[in-house]
Amino acid sequence: MKRYNNYQKYSTFTTRRQLKKTKNRLIVTLIISLILLYLAFFWLIPSIIGALSKLNNFKPQPTKISSLSQNITLAPPDLNIPYDATNTATIIINGNSNPNLFVEIFVNNSLASTTEADQNGNFTSDPISLQSGDNQIYGKTKDSSNHESLASKEIDITFNNTPPQLTITEPQDGQVVTSSDQTVVVSGQTNSDGNTTVTINGYRAIIDDNGNFSESIPITNGDNTITIIATDNSGNVTQITKKVTYQGSSPTPSISPSEQPTPTPSS
Repeated sequence: MKRYNNYQKYSTFTTRRQLKKTKNRLIVTLIISLILLYLAFFWLIPSIIGALSKLNNFKPQPTKISSLSQNITLAPPDLNIPYDATNTATIIINGNSNPNLFVEIFVNNSLASTTEADQNGNFTSDPISLQSGDNQIYGKTKDSSNHESLASKEIDITFNNTPPQLTITEPQDGQVVTSSDQTVVVSGQTNSDGNTTVTINGYRAIIDDNGNFSESIPITNGDNTITIIATDNSGNVTQITKKVTYQGSSPTPSISPSEQPTPTPSS
């Protein structure tokens, strides 16, 4: 009986000990769970959201189909600029577009003029200022709802108002010419950029890579005026005039038989 009581006491002690361990484990598990929940709420979830946001930035942005279709329905204007260089600081551009639309003209990506096409689609811009050198010009059409077309084809125009270089090395002004073929050699130099032409009394001279030229020009008896004109592709002109006089060599006079002296007979 005593042994049974001792066993019963031992069993009760063991049970209490196991219950205490179970309780401690439960408390530790609860604490760890709270810590994990704290970390998940304040660190893990924000990190996942931030990562998803970064991945979302790499996705292509959806195209605004309605806006793009509106641009496609408006055709860009057709600009009529029949030259690629000018010596005029301001130009006026004509063209055509869809009728009754506004036409915007841009120079070097800056809006330079806004005009309105008539019922036939024709338009004329305000005077447009050019900068010295290259100018890139294009246009857009716009309707009353501010829907804008794509840009027209870009046109490059060079503004240059500097006259071309021109020097004449021969002939000298007032020179007397006695060549047998009744011509005078005109030599000189102009710009070597390939954008300049030279005419001499209407004859076009051949210019080499260094800008040099030399041509034989026919002249008439007596006084002659030689006009040399250099013109660049912007329309700038330089002109030089030379005066020359042609004097052909006089032929040797011939004596007719009747004019020959009669020999005197000897006595």
